[in-house]
Amino acid sequence: MRRVLWGLMIVLLVGIVTAQSSIYDLISEIYSNPVPYTAVIGKTASVEEVRQASQLIGFFGITKSNFDSQVYSSDNLIIIGVAGHNNKLPEKVNGILIKVEGNNLIVAASNEASLKKAVSLVTSYEENKKLLQDEQYSSLNLFAPVASIFSQFGLYILAAAVIVGIGVAVLKHPVGKPIQKAINPAYGQLRNYILTNTQRGYTPPQIKSALMRIGWQQNMVDEVFTEIQHEGRPKS
Repeated sequence: MRRVLWGLMIVLLVGIVTAQSSIYDLISEIYSNPVPYTAVIGKTASVEEVRQASQLIGFFGITKSNFDSQVYSSDNLIIIGVAGHNNKLPEKVNGILIKVEGNNLIVAASNEASLKKAVSLVTSYEENKKLLQDEQYSSLNLFAPVASIFSQFGLYILAAAVIVGIGVAVLKHPVGKPIQKAINPAYGQLRNYILTNTQRGYTPPQIKSALMRIGWQQNMVDEVFTEIQHEGRPKS
């Protein structure tokens, strides 16, 4: 009986130690084989956030990118942006947060300037190897790596609950256009993105360029822009 207990303890310890790669290891892995990875950008991301995401995408050589609500897989993701602008990021981040979650790499920040620094850390990972040897890098060192390991169990349970919830929701609705619209309201996302960044002071060419970089079709972008411009004209 004691041998069995000791065996279980050893297995548990080995599992905890090997549960996560370091940031450096995961970045190296993605750089060597970017094909399985998808970059995830917030649907309310600013043009500057998209610009930083594009730099990271170009560095790794990733061919797939999308808005957070259009990505349904839970593995092999690079989730990037300012906290609060991406549903797959923490709501609050102090400074910079670069984190490994399973096979996913999170690159988050509290603002655009910090995000630029975070992207620079990742794209020069060889020079920052010592900083990126842990599972999580925070510019304020708020989180310990050990806490990150144990938090994974809670994340796995949460992920399982989300998957079950989605499955139940799909089964309760008929398959077809209504459920597709509910799950992937691309038009509304695009419209909100354009309106939000117009209010932030970005020009239509800047916004269109950002949207093109993350895979939106030009004809759809032009159509939404035309509709918004038409709505803004005074009625005769």
